[in-house]
Amino acid sequence: NGVGFHPFGRFPDKSLKTLAATAALAALDDAGIGISGIDAALCANAYSGLLNGQESIRGETWLRGIGLGAIPVMNVENACASGSTAVHLACMGIASGNYDTVLVVGAEKMFVNDTGRTLAALANSADTEVMGNIGMQFSAVDAIRVREMMAEEDVGAEAFEWITMKNHDHAVSNPIAQYRKPISMEQVRASRMIADPIRLLMCSAISDGAAAL
Repeated sequence: NGVGFHPFGRFPDKSLKTLAATAALAALDDAGIGISGIDAALCANAYSGLLNGQESIRGETWLRGIGLGAIPVMNVENACASGSTAVHLACMGIASGNYDTVLVVGAEKMFVNDTGRTLAALANSADTEVMGNIGMQFSAVDAIRVREMMAEEDVGAEAFEWITMKNHDHAVSNPIAQYRKPISMEQVRASRMIADPIRLLMCSAISDGAAAL
């Protein structure tokens, strides 16, 4: 077994293909396996078509350049679960006896110097016929769910401030994290309100990155 990554952050001068290939080669190196030892590959991505212009053969374009052009390459698109779905399918392929060794790569390039374009792409991970005309972003939907949970569990906003602080503390020690600075609950509380009770520092950042196993 082996794992590999490309650090997460904003990399305007790097292509999605470069991010994915970096993670894939690192995973192969970590496992001590050459490309000839891979029977199949599953490649996970959700937004390349909308943000990077590549449809249909995303994984094939990632892997052909590193010599993996003669094996089955399967593309997986399942919103935020794309990567975990690809891992699930790889496990099924091995358990069934069809493959001995499978490479799984997940990559996204969300930073395209146009926040509006990225947010519009993200909005397509909802039922567009239902959500398309009501003007709600995911943050608003999440805020509704959070408020319901707060009422049901009798949880205050300080719990989410603590979670944000805790997650940033973990990132300090993570060499591939996008942000590696600790923050306090007071800083979280002082950050701009996005959709009550969700504040800016509680939100995910727009990011590029890749991981493979």
